[in-house]
Amino acid sequence: MNMSMDTNQTAKPPTEKQTKDFNSSTIGVTALVALWISFEIFEMIHNGIVITRLSPAVEGGIVFADIPSGAQWLYGIGLATKYIGLLGTGMTLSMIGWNMSKGRIFTQRNVTLLNFGTGAMFAYFIGRIGFEGLGNNFVASDLGLEQWWDTGVSTPYSEFTPALILLFTLGLASMLLRRGARLKEDVDGLV
Repeated sequence: MNMSMDTNQTAKPPTEKQTKDFNSSTIGVTALVALWISFEIFEMIHNGIVITRLSPAVEGGIVFADIPSGAQWLYGIGLATKYIGLLGTGMTLSMIGWNMSKGRIFTQRNVTLLNFGTGAMFAYFIGRIGFEGLGNNFVASDLGLEQWWDTGVSTPYSEFTPALILLFTLGLASMLLRRGARLKEDVDGLV
C-alpha cells in the first residue's frame, strides 16, 4: 500500500483581526518603552539632576553640575547605554512580534533579531550596573556617603521598563508555543 503524503503543509495563517491586534500591540510596546523612558530623561534635563539608585540617599538629589567630571562622564555613558539598550530591546521584540503575526516564526531573521535584542538587553545591564554603578560609587565617595545602597526607594521609570519588556517576551513565547501546538495538530492529522 503506497500512500503519498504532502509534508509541505503549514499551520493556518492568523486571521486578519488577530494580525491587526498583534501588530497594534507590537508597535505599542516600542512606543510605551520610549514614552516611559522620556519621562525620566525629561525630568533629569528639566531639573538638572541625575536619577539613579543613589538619588534617594542624597538630600535634594544628585545635581549634575555639582558632581565631579569623572562621575558626569560615567553617568552620561551609563544612562545613554541603558536607554539605548532598552529601546533596542523593545524595538527588536516588536519586530519579532510583527514577523510572528505574519506567520513567519522559525526564520533566520527572527533568530538574528532575537540575538540583537539579547545584546541590547546586555548593553542595558552594562550601562545600568557597570557605568551607572561606578558613577554612583564615585559620587557617594565624593559626598562621604558610606551606607547608601539600601535606601528602600528605587528609580521608578527605568526600573519598570525591563519588566514591560519581559512581559512582552513572555507573550511572544506564548504565541510561539500556540503556533507550535497548531502545527503539531496539523501534522498529527496527517498521520
